[in-house]
Amino acid sequence: MKKIFALLAVLAMTLGANAQNRPGAGKDYNRVEIYYAPMFVDHFNTRSNRFNNWSTSSMTAHGFKAGYTHGFHLSKKWPMFIEAGANLQYNHKTLENEEMDEDGNLYDVSVKYLRLNIPVAFTWRFAVGSKKLWKISPYTGFNFGINLLYKANDKNMFKFIEEYGSIYGYTDDYYSAKRFQFGLIEGVNFTYKCWNFGLNYVIDLMPLEKSKTIGINNYTGTFAIGVGYEF
Repeated sequence: MKKIFALLAVLAMTLGANAQNRPGAGKDYNRVEIYYAPMFVDHFNTRSNRFNNWSTSSMTAHGFKAGYTHGFHLSKKWPMFIEAGANLQYNHKTLENEEMDEDGNLYDVSVKYLRLNIPVAFTWRFAVGSKKLWKISPYTGFNFGINLLYKANDKNMFKFIEEYGSIYGYTDDYYSAKRFQFGLIEGVNFTYKCWNFGLNYVIDLMPLEKSKTIGINNYTGTFAIGVGYEF
């Protein structure tokens, strides 16, 4: 029995020493990054759950985001980190007689969107390869978004109001945009030495816009793929 306990003690010390020597364990890091980041806007009926109801229409606004991330180590033995940072996201979409709505009317809409994102996520950095130069880092967490600018210019809507007045409740406050959005972020980073390739998806749990008249909420999600430099 004593031999078994001694063997277990040696095994525990060996595993502990190996864990402490894991590449990247116990070291903070910084990263600057830029992403191609298209934003998907879906219009859902507010009278039922977002995830159980059909989307009346959708739109993809192309854009990018750029920012900074810091990784805080949680353990000296294991490569567990909390990543926190900030990035600016800009998206733009113009529809000029390209697409039709449900009634067959041509869209003539221009949308501009600027948001400050503050992601906070847990990540585990797996070192791979014979020289441990590659790191694969899946992560999951929360995203806090502050909408700095949201401008939607619907020329057809303005023409409709000029011709018929504020019929059906079409007024200046037809939609109420949210200043703050909270969501979830999932992603993975691939790091080779100091160069980083990453992709992630942010799903906003709070709507960007809330209709005051027809019961339609606009929800957003952003897919991002890009590169960065780690130091």
